[in-house]
Amino acid sequence: NLKNMTKELLNYLLVAETDFKEELCSKICMAVDRYSPSRRWQIDTLIKVMCLGGNFVKEEQREKFCRVVAATPDLQSYTVIKLYFNMKESLAQEALVNVGVWCLGEFGDHLVSGRAVDPDNNPIHVAAADVLDLLQDVVRKPPNSDKAALT
Repeated sequence: NLKNMTKELLNYLLVAETDFKEELCSKICMAVDRYSPSRRWQIDTLIKVMCLGGNFVKEEQREKFCRVVAATPDLQSYTVIKLYFNMKESLAQEALVNVGVWCLGEFGDHLVSGRAVDPDNNPIHVAAADVLDLLQDVVRKPPNSDKAALT
């Protein structure tokens, strides 16, 4: 079962050797892209991968995620909400920040207009100033800025 296997691989991602994390993220993304039971599960799982191992998710996989979101209008509000709140939690994972900023640029109007809804269909409204504050935080301290300073 893909869901059980993915759950186990995500748990392993937390403790895997750093040298193995890029390959593990790649394999998880590939399996999810290929065998996902639904678009929503696919998006949820890829966001989890980016939250846990976003510094190891390749550019190609980030682009693929953005294409999936762009091609799934009924999940765009859902996705931008999940990414926004995950980014508010932490800006440490590069892939999460990359796709999150892209989604905020493309679908951020869903957040500030109240078109987005929570799981109980209650409207979610985020102030435009809060979105701008988050984006300013990204600019002030981009993911991996510490690593970039070392090279």
